[in-house]
Amino acid sequence: MKFFILLTLLFVAAFASGEIVYRAADAVEDVLLLESTDNSKLIEFNLSALETVEIELETFGLGTMFRIPSNGGFLAIIGSPDLPVIRRMVLIPDYGDIELEIVSEETQYLGQYNVAPYQDPPTYTAGPTPYRIDSSIYSSSQVFPASSVELESINILRDVRVAWIRYNPVSINLETGDVSIVTSVVVNVTGIGGSGENELSRSTVGYT
Repeated sequence: MKFFILLTLLFVAAFASGEIVYRAADAVEDVLLLESTDNSKLIEFNLSALETVEIELETFGLGTMFRIPSNGGFLAIIGSPDLPVIRRMVLIPDYGDIELEIVSEETQYLGQYNVAPYQDPPTYTAGPTPYRIDSSIYSSSQVFPASSVELESINILRDVRVAWIRYNPVSINLETGDVSIVTSVVVNVTGIGGSGENELSRSTVGYT
């Protein structure tokens, strides 16, 4: 138990020592619904602030995690770069596939960083977990993530069909360490018909 408490305290200390590397000039909303129809939603994502947290991992050594202070989540894919995200649920048509179209985005270069891979947090029952890194990502010259906005999943929530949209404000070229940020992006979420994931079937009730 002492070991688990120590690990927890180390994680808290690491997050407490974050350094702000970007802050929006004016107050911004994380997510805004700009337009809405039955078939499409025009959404704006904004980055209010960004901080770096230094971390040391066995095998990897010293690295950096990125976080959105007091808000947002993180990608949380074990072994991939430890990057922040903002997720939002969007109402979509009952049937058909979904298309994301980036209408506009604002980007800027942040610098070079050695971004650490996300690790499965330790638990009291299981203890520390083995170090993992996705070599297919870390050995690639492609920018990660590939897009600033991605469709994460489509689900049925009670009696409505929803899409989880993920905003990736930070991207990195792992070959060079170059990190860029998308401070604002406008995306159109549109139903395009055809066959889609988790379609919603509604029964018709007739009256005589």
